[in-house]
Amino acid sequence: MPLSDDTLHPLVAETFHFSFTQDHQFHTTATRYVPKAHREENGAVKYNIIFSNGISLGQETAIPIIKELYRLTTDSKEVHIHSAWVVERPNHGDAAELNKDVLKHYVGNSFPGRIPGAAIRAFLGSHILQPNDRENLVGVAHSGGGGSLINALGPSKRHLPLCKLILVESPHIEHAAWGPLLQLYDFVKRSNSRRPTRWASKEDAMKWFKTHIPWKNFHPDVLQIISETYFRPDLEHTGMVTTKTPVEQETACFLDDGTNLNELPYLRSIMDVLPTHLVLGDAMDIWPKPIYKMIAENIKEDRSKLASVRTIVGAGHYLPVEKPKEVAHAIFGILRNQANSRL
Repeated sequence: MPLSDDTLHPLVAETFHFSFTQDHQFHTTATRYVPKAHREENGAVKYNIIFSNGISLGQETAIPIIKELYRLTTDSKEVHIHSAWVVERPNHGDAAELNKDVLKHYVGNSFPGRIPGAAIRAFLGSHILQPNDRENLVGVAHSGGGGSLINALGPSKRHLPLCKLILVESPHIEHAAWGPLLQLYDFVKRSNSRRPTRWASKEDAMKWFKTHIPWKNFHPDVLQIISETYFRPDLEHTGMVTTKTPVEQETACFLDDGTNLNELPYLRSIMDVLPTHLVLGDAMDIWPKPIYKMIAENIKEDRSKLASVRTIVGAGHYLPVEKPKEVAHAIFGILRNQANSRL
C-alpha cells in the first residue's frame, strides 16, 4: 500500500529501482524525498542526505525525520537541504517482494550486513545520484544500518563519497562483543518465532503492533506510516494481510555474519578524513549489559577522534522512530555547526 498524500505532505517522493550483485543478484530501491515547494538556498551551505535504516524499519519510517529537517531548514541562513534519500534493505519492504525467490536462500540463516552494504555501494556508484545530489553528501544511519553504510565505504581511506557520517544508536563495538550478541540473537530468534504473521485486516495488525514492544513506543507519525506501508495481502490466505518484510528475514538480519563487527576498526582508520558524529539514547533497553559497557569504553577511547557525541534523553535504541523530531534537531545542529565553521 502506498503512502497517502496526507501522510507524505509536504514532501514528494520519487523511487528508483536498481540491481546489484553480492552472492546473488538483488534488486532494491532508493527513494528521494524533497519538499513540494521549491526552497531557496539563501547563501546557506547545501547538503544532501542518505539514510540507512536499522533492521525491521522500512525505508518510509525515516520520513518524520526528513520532514522535520526540511522544516528546520526552511528559513535557515546556514543550512540548506537539497535532497534526502533512503536506500531500502534488500530483504525489507517492497524490495523483499522483488527478491522473494533469492531470499529463500536466507530463511533460517544469516542475511549478512554486507548485502545491504553492497546495495548502498551500488547506489553511490550509480547514475541515480545526479551531481547536485552528490554535493556535501551526509550519511545518517541507525543501528545495523550504520554497519552497512560503513561497509559500503570500505576499503577506501581517501576520496570518500560522504562529507560527514552521523551514526544514530549504531553499536560502537567489534568482535569482543560476539559472545553477548549471540545471547541477544537467540532471544530475537525465539521472540520472532512467536510473532503472529497474518491478520484479518490492517486494523487488527496495527492493534497488535501498538501493544507490543518495540512498536508500542514508536512515535504516532511513524505508526501511521507503518499502517500505510508495512502490510500486503497474504497470497496464501485469501482476505488476510501479512507484513511486506517477512519475519524470517528480520531474524536473518539479526543473525549477522559479523559484518557489522568488522566495521569499527575500518571506521577508526577514516575518522581523520570523515567527521563522524554519534547520536545516542540514554535508555539501556536493547543490548545485554556487557555490550553497553563495551560501547561506553569504545566511545571513551575514540572520543578525541569523534567529531561529536550527543545523547537524547528519554529514548533508547529505537531513537529515530521514538523521537524523530529530536533526532532531526540533532542532525540539524551537526550540519549547522559545520556550516558555521565554513562561513
